[in-house]
Amino acid sequence: MALFRSHVCATIGPVIPDVENLEPDFNVKANMGNVGFVTFGLAYPFMGFADFRAAFDDNTSNEWTIEPEEGALRKNEETEFVLRFRP
Repeated sequence: MALFRSHVCATIGPVIPDVENLEPDFNVKANMGNVGFVTFGLAYPFMGFADFRAAFDDNTSNEWTIEPEEGALRKNEETEFVLRFRP
């Protein structure tokens, strides 16, 4: 599960699991050696923007990746994320 947490500061700190605001689980299927993926968009619901980092916790296998790993969420403009699974 990808973990998202907003940070409004000059530098982006470590990724902190935001377990109170987890979005629905994603079901991604892939055959061995192939890639399964899902895309989704997020926008900042308030004025301005919020810096973010997207990552997985230490219990997640390296078969999972997320892009982008950092950036800024903006109001009225969705940032598209790609969640990939390569078994």
